[in-house]
Amino acid sequence: MDEETKQKYLEAGKIASEALAFAKKKLKPGIPLLELADSVEAKIIEQGGGIAFPINLSLNNVAAHDTPAPGDARTLGEHDLLKVDVGVQVDGYIADCAFSYSADPSHAKLIEASKAGLDAAIAAIRPGAVSREAGKAISDAIAKRGYNPVVNLCGHSLDQYTVHAGQEVPNVPHGSYVFKEGDVFAVEPFATTGEGIVRDHAECQIFRVAEGKSRLAQSRLLVKNAEKYNGLPFCRRWLARDFPSTPYDLAISDLVRCGGLEDYYPLAEKTGELVSQAENTLLVTADGCIPTVKLPA
Repeated sequence: MDEETKQKYLEAGKIASEALAFAKKKLKPGIPLLELADSVEAKIIEQGGGIAFPINLSLNNVAAHDTPAPGDARTLGEHDLLKVDVGVQVDGYIADCAFSYSADPSHAKLIEASKAGLDAAIAAIRPGAVSREAGKAISDAIAKRGYNPVVNLCGHSLDQYTVHAGQEVPNVPHGSYVFKEGDVFAVEPFATTGEGIVRDHAECQIFRVAEGKSRLAQSRLLVKNAEKYNGLPFCRRWLARDFPSTPYDLAISDLVRCGGLEDYYPLAEKTGELVSQAENTLLVTADGCIPTVKLPA
């Protein structure tokens, strides 16, 4: 990795740190999720960053990929466990990071378990280490606290304008990838009181342009509009802003059917149990790794 690229990853991390701190200050029971989403995304842009993906605000048993719908009326409840997952990009170089929050102190230990898994992964990742070793460190840290890691979610390598760049860091002892200097990974342990399996849940809000083509004019217009995201994910909420008087649900359905859009459904723990998350972006250095984001305390 050249110095210019490294600095862009670090700048994305700095902006993401500010966005997470801003989100944490706004969190309190009763805040509308739509207000939180719009304000945090506006904060990223205000600081000169680009949005790498729609902010994920996932409640309780939903682990990831939930973002408010247009007109979403949900508010944060006193006993809710919320995952705040933010993506920032600078010239396509991404900081992907998350923390968990609840006003209910009974969730504190579960929140701490995913943080401990992340800390263990950071200590384990260095050139020559194998991804299954990082996965073992994560799962051991979570199990030590009496919880289960989510097995079918994992961290992932990052590349320019690419959130999932092909390599994985599992939350269990699995995988054979050997880390090398210059790698960039988003590592995201999930801890749960359930079985540790997630599955698709509710209506899909997040999409990314894929290879398939459509003949429908409305679908082609949507794809044309999405070119400004440079292949990164977007959401229905943004489409409602861009096309305030134009129905776009038909275009989404058409594009998903023909392979023109990849869909990212919310992912919920299959037994309905609570899930916590902690995530940071790591630059692998000669003797370890550097987290690019300062997560809220």
